[in-house]
Amino acid sequence: MRIMEHAPANRSPHHGSNAATSKVMQQMNEGVAFVQALKANNDGAADGNEGLVVEQDVRQHEVEEEGVVNSHTIIVKSRQQYDLGVVYEVRDDETFEAIYGDYASRVDLSTTEIVLKKFGMVIAPTATVSSARIRTGDIIYVSGVDPSKNMNTKFKFFYIRNTCTPPTELRVYGKLTSKLWRLFDKWAAEVNKDPNCLKLMHQDLELKRDKIIGQSGIKNSDYVYAFPEF
Repeated sequence: MRIMEHAPANRSPHHGSNAATSKVMQQMNEGVAFVQALKANNDGAADGNEGLVVEQDVRQHEVEEEGVVNSHTIIVKSRQQYDLGVVYEVRDDETFEAIYGDYASRVDLSTTEIVLKKFGMVIAPTATVSSARIRTGDIIYVSGVDPSKNMNTKFKFFYIRNTCTPPTELRVYGKLTSKLWRLFDKWAAEVNKDPNCLKLMHQDLELKRDKIIGQSGIKNSDYVYAFPEF
């Protein structure tokens, strides 16, 4: 498995012999049949997946040459709007265990707390890329076993609270690249204080206004504590 920072440009399909072309046609027919079966399954589903739209199979089918292990570029993401996801390059003989591990660490969960799905069908960690019928351009969606958990790798859900009785608490949804001064300003507006007179602490470390959330060590569901600056 290889993690890619940017999605690669579209590749042209491989060219081969007549036998290879026949094999492509067979794969395309199988792909159409697979999508039709999935559509029928989703139409009759009663397991909470109502409204799931089966994506059309418009990807380019690659010729699988004898003795060659193909690699595929895929995107793994949440269903949240505007989530660009994480781009992985995987080989036919790889299992999904490494992707489960990497993605779970990005959202601060264990591998047993997330589920990967293609067309609403669960992909087990032990499934191979080949057995899951993965091809370049596929999008794999991630959901949490606990649906309240954040699955977007580019954001963190966390809380700010003070030490008053009863405490004031604010839930924050912050982009990893956001400056922490925005956090100071947001809390100051919540408690009607001057942001320059506040101190924010996370795990015994003082947060600096000029840093970004991604540098602060803040994880999903963490608490940031606010104190007055003396």
